[in-house]
Amino acid sequence: MPNDFSLLRMCSLGLVEATRGDTPAQVVQATLAMQGQQVSALPHAITARLRSGGGASVWQAFAEQQILRSWPMRGTVHISTREDHHWLRAALAHRYGPSRFTDAELARSAEVAGEVIARTGGATRAQLRRAWEEDGLIDPDSEEAQARRRAFLLRLHIEGRAVGAQQVGGEHLIVDASGLPDADSSPAGVGVAFGQPNHEVALAQIAARYAWGHGPVSVADLARWTGLSLSVSARALLAAVEASASSGGGSAPTFVPGPLVWVRALYEGEAEVGVEVCEPLLARPGGVSMPGYYVMRADLLDILSANRQEAEALHYLPSFDELHVGFKNRLSLTDAAGEKLICPTNNGLFRPLCVEGGRVIAVNPVNKGLLWADGVRVTEALEARVREAIEVARLRVAE
Repeated sequence: MPNDFSLLRMCSLGLVEATRGDTPAQVVQATLAMQGQQVSALPHAITARLRSGGGASVWQAFAEQQILRSWPMRGTVHISTREDHHWLRAALAHRYGPSRFTDAELARSAEVAGEVIARTGGATRAQLRRAWEEDGLIDPDSEEAQARRRAFLLRLHIEGRAVGAQQVGGEHLIVDASGLPDADSSPAGVGVAFGQPNHEVALAQIAARYAWGHGPVSVADLARWTGLSLSVSARALLAAVEASASSGGGSAPTFVPGPLVWVRALYEGEAEVGVEVCEPLLARPGGVSMPGYYVMRADLLDILSANRQEAEALHYLPSFDELHVGFKNRLSLTDAAGEKLICPTNNGLFRPLCVEGGRVIAVNPVNKGLLWADGVRVTEALEARVREAIEVARLRVAE
């Protein structure tokens, strides 16, 4: 039985013709940020949402710095556009907290890295590591060598000094980020960092963009996606819906082209299977996390109605796809056994997904063959369709 709640998310996430992008930058912009942990999965994730074009167009977009790889939020790598990179990073940088290393060490590591990047035009991690070791910032034989490497690299990204761009030899070169649109270029206005005058406006922008490109989303989903607290996420989501009513006109800053709405989830057991539009929420019902309430673009039910056949069809998606990792609650997509199939060791290594009717029906781990979800009736015809979808995706990425 198709799960409409999951199908709505697929429509938001660019997996039907009505919401696909014409360029890799449009695909990424529509979601605000996309999981970028596994480099080899990026062209698959983006081409699955492109109207035309293959993997070469994705790598070209990185080379031209139209899309970038960094740590703007949540301590894991994401892809964002050049226009969104600095303001998103600045608005969420506070949740990383202070480093365990001294300000002097971090400043010197940034100075050394800047010299290497300026000389090379784009440095590998190995080049930066060697430079830090030669400068005495890292003792390669010490127990904390790995922690220092990560801390120095992470600070370059958090502080907006560097970003991952063109891909060479299986990794993104680290380049100077100073030429990108700065944090004050955000429509949220000047001063989006924590403690600055437009910080809360920026968080509302993030909430609005996340809901538009991922909805239906809950307060808990937003909190997990950004790393913000539940209370801050609740305020941001409430403000996002209110501000979205003026989208396309007026003076209120907003990133979404149309209104967002509150919906209540419809359930079968613990899993959401659909939604119904409800009255706008002006306070925090049911506690800070607002259980059972979600936000999505106002036209999403119509988009699903017009694109239902495509949404319900078989989709082959990569490891770390936003349809799976972009939410806290994923019961509409799969159950506990399915989660174990996707990530069997709970170590962050995810497997590519086969989704049909909005539900995970199989995964495709490297060198293991197809592994089927519980309850799926596997026939020769189904297996043939899945293998064809995998091959089509492979060829698209290779273009």
